[in-house]
Amino acid sequence: MGNYLNPGSALFRYSLQSEIYVDKSGLIEKTNRRINTEQRYICVSRPRRFGKSMAANMLAAYYGREENTEELFEQLCISKENSYKEHLNHYDVIRINMQEFLSLSRSVEEMLDMLQTRLLRELKKIYPEYIDSELLVFAMQDVYAETKCQFVILLDEWDCMFREYKEDIEAQKKYLDFLRMWLKDKEYVALAYMTGILPIKKYGSHSALNMFTEYSMLNPRDMAEFFGFTEEEVKILCTQYDRNFQETQAWYDGYELVTLDGKNKKTYAMYSPKSVVDAMVSGVFDNYWNQTETYEALKAYIRMNFEGLKDDIVRMLAGERIRINIGTFSNDMTSFQGRDDVLTLLVHLGYLSYHWPDRTVTIPNKEVSQEYVNAISTMNWSEVIRSVDASRRLLRDLWEMNADAVAEGIRRLVRKEQYRYRDIGVIVSDMNVYGDYLEQAFENYGIPVFMDHKRSILLNSFVEYIRSLLNMVKDNFSYESVFRYLRCGMSDISRSEADKLENYVIGLGIRGYKGWQNRWIRRMKGMEEEEMGPHLQRYGSGPDPGDQRDPGAFCRRDRNPGRWLFRKKENSGRILSLSV
Repeated sequence: MGNYLNPGSALFRYSLQSEIYVDKSGLIEKTNRRINTEQRYICVSRPRRFGKSMAANMLAAYYGREENTEELFEQLCISKENSYKEHLNHYDVIRINMQEFLSLSRSVEEMLDMLQTRLLRELKKIYPEYIDSELLVFAMQDVYAETKCQFVILLDEWDCMFREYKEDIEAQKKYLDFLRMWLKDKEYVALAYMTGILPIKKYGSHSALNMFTEYSMLNPRDMAEFFGFTEEEVKILCTQYDRNFQETQAWYDGYELVTLDGKNKKTYAMYSPKSVVDAMVSGVFDNYWNQTETYEALKAYIRMNFEGLKDDIVRMLAGERIRINIGTFSNDMTSFQGRDDVLTLLVHLGYLSYHWPDRTVTIPNKEVSQEYVNAISTMNWSEVIRSVDASRRLLRDLWEMNADAVAEGIRRLVRKEQYRYRDIGVIVSDMNVYGDYLEQAFENYGIPVFMDHKRSILLNSFVEYIRSLLNMVKDNFSYESVFRYLRCGMSDISRSEADKLENYVIGLGIRGYKGWQNRWIRRMKGMEEEEMGPHLQRYGSGPDPGDQRDPGAFCRRDRNPGRWLFRKKENSGRILSLSV
C-alpha cells in the first residue's frame, strides 16, 4: 500500500471506531451505479465539516484492491445491495488531498510537479515493468493497457486552488487544464470523484471539466442525504445521549436540501455532523465552527455591502427570507456581478440555506447566526448590532407571549432608531395563539397594525351568542350549551359569576332542562334550620336577597316559600351550600 496509490483503510477505520459513527455507506451504491458510465465523473461540494473527507476515506477503503476490507462493510447498509461484491476491492485507488500539495508549494506549477512526481514514484513500485514515461497520464495509460485494471481517483479539497489563489486566474486555468488532461475521456478512469466547498469554476466558453456532474448545496440531486446528518439520524443521537432535540434543532438545523425522485420532490433537513457530534458528546450546545478560512471570507464579503447586502443580513438575522438569482455566480470567490453572487457564495460556504421552491435564502441556525454576529462585531456596524440586539429582545418577548414588551420594543425602534412602522414586521407561528395578544397590545401603544390573517366568522361574539341560544334549545339546556351561552359575553351574568354558578352546577350534577327547573336546595349534614339565622341576617331575607350578596356568594329564593339558598366559595376552594 502507498500514501496515495491504494492507501488502505486506516482513515476509514478511525471513523468506524469513533464514539459516534453514522452509516453513510449508501453513497457507495450511488457511485457503483456510475462506474464505467458517462456519469462516472462526480463533483460533490459541501461546506466544511459536512463529512466530505470521511466519505472519500470510505470509498478508498471499499474500492482499493490492495486490502480485503469486507469485514469493515459487512455490517453496513451497502452490504445489502446487489452491487456490493461486484466492486469491493476491485480497483487501483488514487486518493489525494490537494490541500496538502498546495500548502507545500509556492506556485501552481510546483504543486502539479510535486503531485505527478509522488504518484509516478508509487506507480513504478507496483508496475515497474510497464512504466517508462515521466508523464503521469502516459504512465497510467500504459498500466491500464497492460493490466486492464482501472483506477478510481478520489480528490479531496480539489477547490483549494480557487480559495487560496483567488485572484490568480492563470494559475486556476493551469490547474483546471491539468485535471482535464489527466481525467477527461480516459479509459483508465472507472470513477473520478472530487469533493470541495465550491462547485467547478466557470470561465465562459472555457469548460475544462464539463464532464463532471455536480452535487451541490443548490442542487444535491440524489446524494443529498449522504453529506450531513438527516433529522431522523439526529433524533436517534439525541435519544442515545439524552439531549434535547428541539435545542439541537435550533442550534444546528436549517440546511434545506431538495431532491427529485421522479416527479416527487423530497426535502432533507440536514445538520452539520461535526457540530452535532461535539454537542452530543460534550452536552454543550455551542458554536463549533470556530474561525476557519471561510469565516475570514465571510467578513470580507459582508464588508463589501453589495447593493444593500448589509440590510439583507439584518433582515435575515431577524428571520426573513431573501430572494436571490443563483444563475450569475461564477463558482469562485472573486468574480462578483452583484449582491446575488455574494449570497450564492455564502450558500456554498454554509452561511446561508437555499430554499429551492421559492428561490430564497435564510440564515440556517443559531450556530451560523452567531458567526454573523461575530463577524460584524469587528466592523463599524453599530447600527446592525443594535438591530440584532433589538430583534433578539423582540423574539424573546414573542416567545414568552409578552405582547406589551413587543409593542414597547417596536415603539422604541421607531422613536430612537429612526425606523418606520412599515419597516417592521412581526412573524408568529400561529396567529390564532398570538394574534389577539399582539393586536390588543399594539392598540394600547398606539401602533398601527395590519394583521395578515383571516378570522373566522364563528369567532364573532354575537354569532357565538346566537349559536349558543340555538344549541340550548337543540340540546335541551345541556350543561355545555348553557355555559357556552353564559360565557359569550352577551348576558347579564359576568364571567366570574358564571364560574361560581358552574361550580355549583357541577357539584349538584345539574343537567338538562328539568335540572334547571328543580329546586336548588342542599342542606349540610347535621345543620339545623336555627343555625341559618346569622346567614339570613347577613345576606338578607327580603324578596330578592341576591341583590345584597357579596362577590363571593350566590343567594337565591327557592320555589318553596320561606326557604332560601346560600352558597359561598371558601378560600380553600370548597363550596359551602346552606339552605333554610
